[in-house]
Amino acid sequence: MITYNMPPNVPTPIPNAGSGIFLHEFRVSAGNATAGCVSLAHDHLVGVLNWLDPALSPRIVLSPYAQLERY
Repeated sequence: MITYNMPPNVPTPIPNAGSGIFLHEFRVSAGNATAGCVSLAHDHLVGVLNWLDPALSPRIVLSPYAQLERY
């Protein structure tokens, strides 16, 4: 989860403005828009979760490809 609308980003959370950016499965088979989250088809999400190694403290970086080297 990427913290959003919570300390230390804001002193007091704004009600109904969300609290994080999550990686989750599409809610409908054809995909759907999110309000800032990253959503994947079931098989892709399972693949990512199986690939990630928690011991390496993985991070998801949302960035233009040309800027990825910064992370």
